[in-house]
Amino acid sequence: MLSQHYIFYDNDVIEIVENIKPSECGELEITSGNNENLKCGDLNIELLDRDFTWVDTGTYDSLMDAG
Repeated sequence: MLSQHYIFYDNDVIEIVENIKPSECGELEITSGNNENLKCGDLNIELLDRDFTWVDTGTYDSLMDAG
């Protein structure tokens, strides 16, 4: 099963992103932004059942592998 998700942020995310340092790959990681939102108490999390698998599909190849 391939599950798509959406993440919505308010305007506070702009300040958060400006303070995130790029990863070793030179990219701003969504997890870093989410962790900052979590620290501020501004992140709602829904745990998935054990039947779900998270697959990073940030590239064409990883999207094809997930499919």
